Order: sequence, then C-alpha cells, then structure tokens
Amino acid sequence: LKNLARVRLAQGEIEKALENAEDAATRAKNLGEARIENAARLVEAECFLRRAEHARADEILNSIEDSAARDLCALGEIQLLRGRLARAAGFDEQAFEHFTRGLSIFETAQNLYHM
Repeated sequence: LKNLARVRLAQGEIEKALENAEDAATRAKNLGEARIENAARLVEAECFLRRAEHARADEILNSIEDSAARDLCALGEIQLLRGRLARAAGFDEQAFEHFTRGLSIFETAQNLYHM
C-alpha cells in the first residue's frame, strides 16, 4: 500500500495517496514494522505538503524523526521534505540547509536513487 500511495502521489491523486498511506501506516504499526510505518508516514507528510497543509506535514515529520534515527533513507527524506516546507514558507536559506543535509545523508547511505 505504501508503494501504491507513492504511485498515486506521483500521478497527482493526492486524496487517494493519503488514504493509501494512512492505511499502510496503520497496518505497519499493527504489525510492529516501524520502518514501513515511517515510510508510509513520509508519504502522508508529502501529501499534506502538496495540499499546502504545512503545519500538518511538519507535525508528521516531528512524530517520526526519533523513531527513524537508524534509518538513513528516512532521515534523508525527512530533510528533503523539511527543505520543501521551508521553501514553501519563503525561507530559502533554511531550505538550502535541509536539502544539503538530506543529500549528505543519502551520500552516507550510498543511496543513489535520491542523489
């Protein structure tokens, strides 16, 4: 469901993506799969970002940041989303810092997909 949410988000189907991401996060949480739950919550945050519900997106990022401490890909994604939030608010320097941190994290993780 997390992947379906990501596809729907890419297609611009934000409401369906949000529904799939929330469902995936709930199922993952019930199964004790924190990493998958965090990945689904990141899709949720991006959905709220696209809907210009920046406070809600930030709230989600704050809620998963500690549990994602050992998942470099999630941490990098959090930084990229924080950069997009900062950019949307007109804080270009802060956005640049978040984007730079995110790319550094992806380089450390050797995650070529995000670099």
